[in-house]
Amino acid sequence: MQFKHLSLVSLLVTAALSVTSTAQASNPSIRIMPLGDSITHGTPVAGGYRDPLYHMLTAAGYNVDYVGTATDNGSATLPDWDHEGHGGWRISNASVGLYEHIYGWFEAIADPHVVLVHIGTNDSSNDPSFSNAVTRLDALITRIATCQPSAHIIVTSLMKRSDANYIGITNYFNPYVPGLVTNQAALGRRVTFLDMHAYLELSDMADGLHPNAGGYTNMAAAWFGAITNVIAADAVTPNQPAMIRAAGSNDHAHVAITLNKAVTVDTATNAANYAIDGGVTVTAAALSSNRRTVTLTTSAQTSGTLYTVTVNNVADDDALTLSGSQIAF
Repeated sequence: MQFKHLSLVSLLVTAALSVTSTAQASNPSIRIMPLGDSITHGTPVAGGYRDPLYHMLTAAGYNVDYVGTATDNGSATLPDWDHEGHGGWRISNASVGLYEHIYGWFEAIADPHVVLVHIGTNDSSNDPSFSNAVTRLDALITRIATCQPSAHIIVTSLMKRSDANYIGITNYFNPYVPGLVTNQAALGRRVTFLDMHAYLELSDMADGLHPNAGGYTNMAAAWFGAITNVIAADAVTPNQPAMIRAAGSNDHAHVAITLNKAVTVDTATNAANYAIDGGVTVTAAALSSNRRTVTLTTSAQTSGTLYTVTVNNVADDDALTLSGSQIAF
């Protein structure tokens, strides 16, 4: 069955290349961040849903660029292996939590236009009552939306599984995800819901938990519809610059601000574009070689004090401006 699936994908690759070569030449790249656990990784199928999704989008005229710090579990028919799928990871956990690691990943990759969020399966395994799982998911989505305010964030329900932990999914998680998304959207964030639970049956699972090849193709079809509903192949626009995080230094005289994309030297190094509360003065600003980290030199900061830095008039190469934004450090 896996052999047949790969053969069909190979045929689809050939068709996609012949149909969309002209469209891709004119359409801008759409950066997609597949974010989640082993199901995003693709266990146990090479490329997981990322392979068929790539070809579905390519056939529809999209110029796909997957982004992520992981490059494992690709396939011979998938040109782009980047992703952020980590086996065994949870929504939030000190060592294996997406919430705790998302800042570092955003700092290491190009700013995504779309973030595909499928997470929570391992939370159900480790905590069948799903205590506060939706609250943790809400915090993760808030963090993503704050770092990437222009990105379309697609959040899914969890799929069927064959063991007793499925009760936690149906009772404590899936019913509450649509409301979470509605509340996020009401705040002006680009968050939409995808009912992935409706797209796969237990017969689509290789081991009662991870999809088989056909199941991953069904996942790809679900993602395809959700992506094409929020962004057209020829409507990909530059993302707004935004701060990911700020961190003080041991000498209490510097602040490092990381950004979701490169900004211009003249606007980023103008100390007048930054203000810090609590009587702290910004005396200089320096920009890193990749133009994504600004280091401020300041008057003395008080150890243990929480400060807020406000940024205005810092622009990217597309003349989009970061203004009125605040972040604590």
